[in-house]
Amino acid sequence: MDAPISFHWPKLLLWGAVEALLAVASAMQVHAGRAAVKAAKLSGVGCTAGFYHFPQNAALTAIQSVLVALLALYLIGVIAHLAKAFAELRKRSYKRYRIANTLVRVQVRSSAD
Repeated sequence: MDAPISFHWPKLLLWGAVEALLAVASAMQVHAGRAAVKAAKLSGVGCTAGFYHFPQNAALTAIQSVLVALLALYLIGVIAHLAKAFAELRKRSYKRYRIANTLVRVQVRSSAD
């Protein structure tokens, strides 16, 4: 996190896009759920049955597909940055950069869990 903002802005944009899409998808699901409950009450089926069985429209499916793509892009970015860190550290002596080596390895191990 000690890098300048020019290094972190792609992650910030990606985070903002994911959060915005999550908010839109959540709002769409809540709206569809309320409409399904209302329709279930009108038909006499019951409130809980209507809430769990509402159709998913094409827009929501598209938003979820874009979310999966953005999260995959983030994963690729993390893997690329870790590969770059390992490549840079491989060029340097281990004794002098042992803390950096340890931090990168701990980050990989904690991410894998």
